Amino acid sequence: YVGPANLARRTRATGMFAGMRRLGRGRYRVRIEPLTTPPYSSSARKVMDAYVQRAEALVREDPGAWLWSHRRWKYKKPLYG
Repeated sequence: YVGPANLARRTRATGMFAGMRRLGRGRYRVRIEPLTTPPYSSSARKVMDAYVQRAEALVREDPGAWLWSHRRWKYKKPLYG
């Protein structure tokens, strides 16, 4: 999926990565980093690979913040049968 990188290239915008980490109740730290800036020297695929690496690093820093243990796909049991 290279859509965001292509959009940045077409609009001559800086492609950014934004990550957030919870510090406590109502407290967060936001980190914003440029992924690519004009003029673009890397391919859209490389830009998206850099995005995925940064997202993976966030999960590895605090895996417990990404655990989702409740029933995500709830369904109602049929009344009959």
